[in-house]
Amino acid sequence: MPAYGVNRAICISLTKTVTFHVQRWPAGDVSRRSIIPLSKKRSPDQVRPFLFPLLRTMHCSIGCYACLPIPASKGLTNWLLPFLLGTTWLFAQAEGPLITSVVVEGNRVTREHIITRELSHPLNQPFDSSLARDDRNRLYNLGIFEWVDLYPRPTAPGEAALVVAVVETIRFIPYPAFYHLQDLGWAYGGGLMVTNFRGLNQSMNIGGTIGAEVSYYLLFTDPWLTGNRIALSGQITQIYRNHPEYSFRFGERALQVGLGKYFRGKTVYLAGAVSFEDRRVRWPQSDTLKLIWGNFRHRVFQARVSILWRTTDIWRDPTRGFRLQLDLSPVWGLDSDSPTYGLVQGQGAVFFLLRKGLRPLVWGAALKVFHFHATQRTPITPIYLTQYVGGHWVRGYNVDPQKNEVPRDRQVATSVVFTSLELRQTLVPRQLWQQTEVGLSGVLFVDAGWGYGPEKPLRQALPLVGYGAGLRFFIPNVDALSLDVGTNPYDHVLRYRLRLTHKF
Repeated sequence: MPAYGVNRAICISLTKTVTFHVQRWPAGDVSRRSIIPLSKKRSPDQVRPFLFPLLRTMHCSIGCYACLPIPASKGLTNWLLPFLLGTTWLFAQAEGPLITSVVVEGNRVTREHIITRELSHPLNQPFDSSLARDDRNRLYNLGIFEWVDLYPRPTAPGEAALVVAVVETIRFIPYPAFYHLQDLGWAYGGGLMVTNFRGLNQSMNIGGTIGAEVSYYLLFTDPWLTGNRIALSGQITQIYRNHPEYSFRFGERALQVGLGKYFRGKTVYLAGAVSFEDRRVRWPQSDTLKLIWGNFRHRVFQARVSILWRTTDIWRDPTRGFRLQLDLSPVWGLDSDSPTYGLVQGQGAVFFLLRKGLRPLVWGAALKVFHFHATQRTPITPIYLTQYVGGHWVRGYNVDPQKNEVPRDRQVATSVVFTSLELRQTLVPRQLWQQTEVGLSGVLFVDAGWGYGPEKPLRQALPLVGYGAGLRFFIPNVDALSLDVGTNPYDHVLRYRLRLTHKF
């Protein structure tokens, strides 16, 4: 310091210890975590009805260190450096206890290794709240728990066990199935969903419907069959329904088997599947289009390669992060009358948390592409693969082009580009009720879609726009029961859609 003309200094150090309460909420919503000073602490009943969150105390030291130099002479240095002031803010949190073991609680059916294999928090290391949060979200995303919490439990001075507390979801769920197909009527039926089969996170779903759509299905999924996150899936389906625009009846039977693998801590998923499909089209005798298309039967073999990159915090109802997916599906006809073509499907979505708290506000945006690739053997798109931009893609339209005040060539295409914006507001925070997580959210949306094909390039396509509002009911083992009411700027007629998933 003599080079700066300073050889004496007065140093002052001020520190203050502040104690906080850290509220640990269930894994379903990371935005519900908050830090509240002890002087402003509210009772659990005021903060979160029906649940009494566990409270932990965190001690932090906030300090200010200042050094005021005393000049050694009255030279030019005194004017350039009248004093040297350094301020350092120290935010030091006491190191957490050493985690020496893992204790799993609440798993009445789930086998313990199904839970512990998802944990990334190391043993014989201090407790890390960020790793515990990631592990909590990872366990919640398995879809077999309604509530998850991780916290240290002291076992000896300076040591603790990592407690993984879970509440399992309902395993056997008989459910009614009913939905409305525009201009076709209601389909109704039911099924049985079995989750966490044998306590190994396997799931089965069997059911069927009658009415406007006659169908049956059997689905099986094992997200970790063997090795390092090797997943297995299989399904048998059969569907018969009338076409929304034409009078023919379409039927399809399919058998599909797939394998997949997770990478990079389950943020990347690479999957492949093969399926055998039998499709039939039957026209009524009175329809003149039967002379053009005729009755036919297509037997095809379809392969599918899919890659998914996902950083969203919660898969079921994300509040932040993004999701990108690309599917490539070549289809080969198994006889001379069956088509050969390719399908390319891509989608991306991003989510931003605009407001935290018990009722978070989330903004989401999505982009989807469905592209039909024709071949020399199949230059024309099969009639059952026709895409209806209004109704199927853009909300606020009828799936039958004749029921919309828009030219048909803007509604019907072989390929589609779709984009959507949604503002999602939690109305009733998700919470445990009778061992089941329930909740309610409201949505405002704006959709836009462009249909294109060989005769109408994308750059010449005009968009269809729809907008409206909806509700999302969160029930066990379903992403969301979605009810959307939308309209469009052309006819201003309200139309509703009911589905068992988010739009994106």
